[in-house]
Amino acid sequence: MLRELFEDSDDSSGEELLAPQKQVLVQDYILDLGSNQWIIKQNAGLGTGGQAWEAAEAMCRYIALQNKSFKSVLELGAGTGLVGMFCAHHWNCPVLLTDIEPFVSRFQMHLDNNQVSHLDITGTELFWGRELNETVKSKMPFDLILVADCIYHPDLFQPLVDTLLDVSDENTEIWIAHKVRRKGDKMFWKLLKKHFVSEKIDAPSCTHMFNKMHLYKTKRK
Repeated sequence: MLRELFEDSDDSSGEELLAPQKQVLVQDYILDLGSNQWIIKQNAGLGTGGQAWEAAEAMCRYIALQNKSFKSVLELGAGTGLVGMFCAHHWNCPVLLTDIEPFVSRFQMHLDNNQVSHLDITGTELFWGRELNETVKSKMPFDLILVADCIYHPDLFQPLVDTLLDVSDENTEIWIAHKVRRKGDKMFWKLLKKHFVSEKIDAPSCTHMFNKMHLYKTKRK
């Protein structure tokens, strides 16, 4: 399966992982959390964003434990939008889902399938490292940014850090869910450390079922 190939590969190119391929349907990703069941229609042929990953589930489980609410939330690399959808449902707060095509066009399908289209959830295209579009600018400032399983290819490390700088300020919390796959992932944290301070979140109930899964809270220096 594509998921297994991605988990084990150390030298797959970012372009190959992101580029839309043919339609390859895999089993629905089902998350039972609280009184709700979340169902994601997966298409492995679209690349990494066509599937729901373990880090998204870990992040959702952590959000479910938090009583604190936020006024404006941004999700980077949203993929299927699972984390952002759950966030909007749990806190009843506005959420902006961002990714590249073809994933942005599929956000509405995921919202409809999970009956959350009535919530304040917006989707827009955002390329890391490039100028922010007007939709993103109009939603700023964000008091929470969600990043689930976005640390996976060295070519994207600096663009992701640059975008985090663009969309955050000194009051923004950044929550990162990261599954360690490669030793090279350490380079992202070195780049991030130049501008941000991160601390690991102790939440074993959210991560213990997954191998090498970690949650972090990050803020600007």
